[in-house]
Amino acid sequence: GSLVAGSVTAIKSLRHNTSLVASVGSTSEIVRYWDVRMSAPTRATELPTPAAASLLPASGGRSRGTSSLALDPDGTRLYSACSNNRVYVHNALLPEAPIAQLDAPEFECRSFNITTSMSPCGRHLAAGSTNGSVVVWELDMYGQNSSRQRAVLQGHVKEAGCVAWYPGAERTQLATCGDDGTMRVWDINAELAGAAKADPMKRCSWGFTSIHRTP
Repeated sequence: GSLVAGSVTAIKSLRHNTSLVASVGSTSEIVRYWDVRMSAPTRATELPTPAAASLLPASGGRSRGTSSLALDPDGTRLYSACSNNRVYVHNALLPEAPIAQLDAPEFECRSFNITTSMSPCGRHLAAGSTNGSVVVWELDMYGQNSSRQRAVLQGHVKEAGCVAWYPGAERTQLATCGDDGTMRVWDINAELAGAAKADPMKRCSWGFTSIHRTP
């Protein structure tokens, strides 16, 4: 058969089985799971075969690419950000169709630079956005947004592609980088937020957060 066009955009090692690696690409929403112990094909025209693959989302329509993968601290939920402006929630232990999806009017995934990041506590998923916003969804114990609440961080004036949580549990900080050439560190600090809002000079350098709830 012919080789498939497109590129691999993200890979993630799985915690429940260290021999498995999940990958996504630029031409599909499918998450493929690879066993690193398997031998490579012997012929150049022969495609490698994944150990398993997720099913396409039930939304239908044309196939879309996927920009990033994030795994929760327990290793049971895998999140894939797709170019249809949705983040799909997968059961990492049982590859099949996505079990849920996250979306928001502020979330735009229009390039493969958009990344996602899971907080160390497993209660928040952050995603960059082509429009410069950063969206943080509140997650329940099943890894879904049952509260329908999300925080929207506004500060970048161009695409915010990279997001990363502080890895320790002693503080709740999120770092974001944008195409505007800035890196921002977001923290929960009401005193600093109040001072920034009251001082017009500080409004130029500080970003602000708004809380939204989907009806």
